[in-house]
Amino acid sequence: MRDKSMGMLARLLAAVVTGLLLVAIGAPAHAVPVVKPSPPRAVQAVPADRAITVHWTAPARTGGAKVDRYAIQARQGQTGTWQAAGVVKAAARSWTTRGLVNGTTYGFRVRVHTPNGWSAWSPATYAVPRGLPGAPRFPEADGYLRGLGVYWEAPDANGSPIDRYRVEYSTDGATWTGGVSRTTAPTAEDPVRLTGLTPGTRYYVRVHAHNSAGFGPSSAAGPYRVFTTAGAVTGLAGVPGDGSVALTWDAPAADVAAGVPAATGYRVERSTDGTTWTELATPTATSYPATGLSNGTAYRFRVSARAANGKLGWGPGVVIQPGAPGTAPDAATGLQATSLRTGSQIDNVLTWTAPPNGTPPDYYVIERSVNGEPFEDVAVRFGVEYTDLNVNVGWIYTYRVVSHNAHGTSAASAEATTWYTLFSVIDVHITVTEGQQALGTVSLTPAPTTDTVVPLISDDPSVVVPATVTVPAGQSTATFAIDAPQDDDVEDGYAIVTAAYGDQTMPIMVTVHDDDVQALVLTTETLDLTTGDSGPVGVSLAYRPTSDVTVTIAIDPSAPSDPGAPATVDPTTLTFTHDDWDVPQQVSVQAVAAGSTTITLGAAGVASRQVAVSVTDPVGGP
Repeated sequence: MRDKSMGMLARLLAAVVTGLLLVAIGAPAHAVPVVKPSPPRAVQAVPADRAITVHWTAPARTGGAKVDRYAIQARQGQTGTWQAAGVVKAAARSWTTRGLVNGTTYGFRVRVHTPNGWSAWSPATYAVPRGLPGAPRFPEADGYLRGLGVYWEAPDANGSPIDRYRVEYSTDGATWTGGVSRTTAPTAEDPVRLTGLTPGTRYYVRVHAHNSAGFGPSSAAGPYRVFTTAGAVTGLAGVPGDGSVALTWDAPAADVAAGVPAATGYRVERSTDGTTWTELATPTATSYPATGLSNGTAYRFRVSARAANGKLGWGPGVVIQPGAPGTAPDAATGLQATSLRTGSQIDNVLTWTAPPNGTPPDYYVIERSVNGEPFEDVAVRFGVEYTDLNVNVGWIYTYRVVSHNAHGTSAASAEATTWYTLFSVIDVHITVTEGQQALGTVSLTPAPTTDTVVPLISDDPSVVVPATVTVPAGQSTATFAIDAPQDDDVEDGYAIVTAAYGDQTMPIMVTVHDDDVQALVLTTETLDLTTGDSGPVGVSLAYRPTSDVTVTIAIDPSAPSDPGAPATVDPTTLTFTHDDWDVPQQVSVQAVAAGSTTITLGAAGVASRQVAVSVTDPVGGP
């Protein structure tokens, strides 16, 4: 309670003293407040290498009093204790502190002083002192296609994070080109790529690091020679096999001065369409057996080379399309050989069937043996038929076919043998007397190896031949009978007997000789009549005539008109035709007077016949 009373007394005495002073100087009787300045404005800390400069501008208000000085406090970090750092005159607008630790955060604040007292502290400002970054460490460069890949380790940032690097290159170490930027230190796996460089040229590289203080010193490396890819392989070839293609090639030439490296490895690819490629292998040798292929499928193969430095990539690819993989073809099957005759020319026609399995043939070679001689090649065919033109009659031809493709040749096919057998008849004109038999002969050249049946046919059923005749194996001829039956005419007959063998036919002209002689046939050769009676004589021909036959009938010409002739005839002529030759016609003999006479019947070319007529008077007559 005593402390509280003493405080109140002190305040009362201070008020009395103030009032007395104001009265003494003529001031108004009321109190005038003291105005302090406002804090400095635009306080900013600007970092430097191990130093920070604090800048500010004059306060907005001074309270009517003149500024006489500024005070600066500093602390480390944003939570450290504020400590007096410096005092500067009223004209100063900056203050620098040195000997700081780069990379450490420092805070600063400033206040201003007038006779009215100190202002409040300005808002704190912070800065981190920093210097230029160090030179990048351990720079290196690897070769890439027409370029370099540069990498290094980050240097000391010296108080401020490195925000980028600048990479430059030079061919002489004096004049530098480039300015490729990178925000972080690269690695060998992810370098800064310098592209568009000239193969064969040697380049230096240098690197600068940059932070908020600027670019630091550079570090350099080199020179490095720039390369392109390995060249294209030469002599690429492929030999198809069973499900495979054996590839070989020659290594490309190297030219280090021109930036073309030596090849140390290869890439082999395959494609069926030339667009989509499948990698098969990356051999180091200049050959590769591509296996697992489908026989009969056409493949393209592409081979590229690369150097020991794989970063250069693959060189240009060389493409070939060898023959499709496969196997040597199987033998052809079903070989047949047939001899055909066209006019006077004889040809052997061959047909066969392509092998049913394996890789198909590209072509066939036809081999021929003649009359048992060794086989010789006679033709090449891409199809499955062949005609051997104008061969010799009777020669024995044996054929076989060999299949060929890119993978080899087949065994010879089964053999087929043919020859053109000349078919003939020994006699093409044969005469046989009716009622008798003649022999015909057929001939085959060469002699058949098996019994051979030759069909026969006659165009006249009356001329009879067997249906076939057989030529025995090993023999060239065979005979057959031609039978000519007896007929009822006096004409020679004709028939054609045809013998056939294969496409050959041979006609035999058969003449049937008719040895019959036309004659008159009488029903009687004697006739006894009584005076006043008549009697008939039937007349016909023995054979069918070739034309009408007129028969004349006459009484004994010794007394043809004797009125005392014993008899007369009626009619005196008869005519026989082809149709009624064997139908008897009647001659009536009239008895006139007793006596005897002869009736003579005759026709041209026919022997005459006679009938003896005897006439007597009736018994008891006058």
